[in-house]
Amino acid sequence: MFCMHCGQVLPDDVKFCSSCGKPVDLPDKDADLFINENSFREWSSGIGNPVRPSAENSQNANISTDKNVIKVQCKTCGGTELKKCGKIYICDHCGSIYFLDVQGRERKSASTETKVNELIEASKQLHESSQYAKELNVLAEALNLDDTNVDIVNKLGRCNRCLNRYDLAIEYYNKAISIDPYYGYAYNNIGLIYLLKEDYKAAKKLYEKGLPLIESDYDYWSAQAHYAVAIAKLGDPERAEELISEAESRGYKYGDDKRKMAGLPNRT
Repeated sequence: MFCMHCGQVLPDDVKFCSSCGKPVDLPDKDADLFINENSFREWSSGIGNPVRPSAENSQNANISTDKNVIKVQCKTCGGTELKKCGKIYICDHCGSIYFLDVQGRERKSASTETKVNELIEASKQLHESSQYAKELNVLAEALNLDDTNVDIVNKLGRCNRCLNRYDLAIEYYNKAISIDPYYGYAYNNIGLIYLLKEDYKAAKKLYEKGLPLIESDYDYWSAQAHYAVAIAKLGDPERAEELISEAESRGYKYGDDKRKMAGLPNRT
């Protein structure tokens, strides 16, 4: 049997997982399985109240309208839906267990995931020391092991942006979006490139797509401050100042840098 929390293979008679320590009893088949999903932030900035795209309009055909279910055929009974339970997926019809990602693809082996994580960590250290050429090589190795890892693809975009390879960076960001249409960082990262290219209308549109999908507070307010630059350049400096000030009130520390980009006076 398998631990529903971490996927560890376990003897049939154990009650607790030897890997994560959690109870391994599976819930009843008909139990109401609740998987917490962070709700999208309601925007108070006047941009609007974005709604997450429906599954029908998603580029990912495997996503069901039920957030706990993916449409993948069971290899055992032929059923068409698998329900998420912790870190595993279970066929509602026959109970077969699958280890899949949210797109319905087979997860990588534990050894491969460990190697990928090690390479991602090494790439972070190289990025922090501005060794972008070496970072590219490390990320390329990671991508060879896991070519649908949206974080790796996004980091390849970021690395190419830092090397001023804007077109190639946009290609990687678009690939990240094709893997996960709800990956807000990629939209915002393309928006930043358009800011740097002084295409403010395109930047504004990208930020308005990406901002509602950002769940991290710091990344959200940072993106809003960049969005404000586009707003200012498009003729609304008062609104831009409001957005930057709001970001600063939430802990963002680089407001004056964005005011300089936007052509606004510093507040300090």
